[in-house]
Amino acid sequence: MREYSEEHVVHHFLRDDDFRGGLVLREALAAGEIVAMPADRPMTNGKTVVTQLFERPFDLPLGPFALARASGAAMVSAFLLREGKRRYRLVFRSPITIERTRDRAADIQGAAQRFAEDMEWAIREAPYQWFCFREAWPSE
Repeated sequence: MREYSEEHVVHHFLRDDDFRGGLVLREALAAGEIVAMPADRPMTNGKTVVTQLFERPFDLPLGPFALARASGAAMVSAFLLREGKRRYRLVFRSPITIERTRDRAADIQGAAQRFAEDMEWAIREAPYQWFCFREAWPSE
């Protein structure tokens, strides 16, 4: 892990093999910091949660949803849409709160599906701007 600070901004860069990553990020959230992490791209061999994207199964990384549930923090989907030469629109969707019932898997599944719906919105809004770095629906 590497940290550096610019005035009041602290950046945490976590390596894939850093087992303390979740604890560091949970502590950052508890301290009132903002944590940004990709929720649309599972790491190779990483744990996933299966959602529906355009009515087809689509894997999302488990980590962001598990962290939000464990910390009690809401998730906010953010999309940067290009609208012209050097013109962009930053869109924040409604916060996703994750319930803490006795059924952890169902709590995470519900939040992940809400995020998948936000992704569908963004892809419909600007389909030519969706960069999927893996085959979305591999052939069987």
